[in-house]
Amino acid sequence: MLNVVVLIGRLVRISDLRYTPDGVPVRSFVLAVDRFRRDASGERESDFIPCVAFRRQAELLEQFGRKGSLISVEGYLRTRRRVTPDGQQRTEIEVYAWRVRSLERRQPQPPETPTVITPTTQPISETPYEELEEEPTLSELPEEVVEELGDLPTDTSLEDELPF
Repeated sequence: MLNVVVLIGRLVRISDLRYTPDGVPVRSFVLAVDRFRRDASGERESDFIPCVAFRRQAELLEQFGRKGSLISVEGYLRTRRRVTPDGQQRTEIEVYAWRVRSLERRQPQPPETPTVITPTTQPISETPYEELEEEPTLSELPEEVVEELGDLPTDTSLEDELPF
């Protein structure tokens, strides 16, 4: 069975960077994702998906984590059960993100002082989107994520190609 989630949406809420007791950076955020159908007035309906990012992904959200930013999230669904103060059982579903990317176009920053540009032999990337992070390896993911992924080889990245 496969538990993979890919979402594209806008940041609605983002928490401050926190740390687990083991010192792992963690950040919660809510992503507004449009549905395919429209309501009676012609407006798209949205779902508000709670997400959690760990380690480098949590730290990278500091760079582009503004309310309204368009991002993509790759991860997996996780459920938690809790008891409310009035004794009711609640099940919460959230996305544990292993990759978060900004989909906003980069805004060129004007130089503060005139600079001389010299030709280089390296090609300049013309991609308009900012890729923020390479795929994490299993050793970079939180222990609970690795445990849920099962007995995968520890040196395999999450984006290795399939053998067929």
